[in-house]
Amino acid sequence: MKCPFCQNKKTRVVDSRELNEGFTVRRRRICPECKTRFTTYEALKIQQMKVLKRNNKYEPFNRDKIVESINKACIKLPIKAEYIEEIIREVEGRIWRNSSREISSIEIGEIILNHLKEAHPLAYLRFASVFNEWKSLDDLINVTLKLKRELVPEDKDLFDVKPAETVEKETKDKKSTKTTEPAAKSESKAGDMKVNKDEDNSDDPKSDKPSPGLF
Repeated sequence: MKCPFCQNKKTRVVDSRELNEGFTVRRRRICPECKTRFTTYEALKIQQMKVLKRNNKYEPFNRDKIVESINKACIKLPIKAEYIEEIIREVEGRIWRNSSREISSIEIGEIILNHLKEAHPLAYLRFASVFNEWKSLDDLINVTLKLKRELVPEDKDLFDVKPAETVEKETKDKKSTKTTEPAAKSESKAGDMKVNKDEDNSDDPKSDKPSPGLF
């Protein structure tokens, strides 16, 4: 590869590393002329893949378009970016395993829905409403009830999903409560000992002696 700095036609690879589960290779290179180091990336050209739309027309596979649609469904929900990347990789892997190098938009949508159902019910409903082209409120109600029967016990709410921050805070509160309990018990024990000591002194004959200054 040509050096981008001095235009020398020969450069040397000093380090290679696989990224994105082997779909990308990062190479560190050095130019023997100007001694400059730079990095190059080799990646699969997914854009060459084809997607069969519902109108039976083909269009190039667009990774960014899928990422955007998933992000819209997951907005303000406790779903990590790594999980979204996992969905995209499964779609790309499905295409590469297909000898015709194509996939239908329906198949892509079903892969995404299966993942979102496990991630968060609200993300699933958001994506499904667009993907399945719901026309009325009855469509939303019917799918929501079906989803609740599949995922949630009868005494729980479908959207009773606690964010990671809430769970972490509750765990810290429980730990702090356990820490303060021994201190409270020791104070109570010390108070009981003091009361018992006063009761013992009440039986002492010396305690019947009048206090000076009373007469």
